[in-house]
Amino acid sequence: MTRENLLFAIIGILFGFIVGFIFASTMSQKNAMSATTAGTGSSQSLPADHPPVGSQDAVNDPAKIREQVTTSIAKAKNEPQNFDAQMQAAELYYQIQRYDQAIEFL
Repeated sequence: MTRENLLFAIIGILFGFIVGFIFASTMSQKNAMSATTAGTGSSQSLPADHPPVGSQDAVNDPAKIREQVTTSIAKAKNEPQNFDAQMQAAELYYQIQRYDQAIEFL
């Protein structure tokens, strides 16, 4: 094998890797785009017995959410032996980024 043949083989392999990478990248982008457009109609891909996704009642009534949060935190404070209430209060504090208060319940 001459030096020219070896150089030609190396360049060919590198060119093949580059073309393959570009092809795979464009195909994955096309698949991601089609998945996001199909994701908007997600009810089509869910089973028939699946519960509805995204409850509108919780979004429309912030007073109801606030009441649930305050009752669960009060329950955790009043019942220090209730593990589930402690974990739920810690999770609620974590979601609103009050980490020090979340640590107290953990």
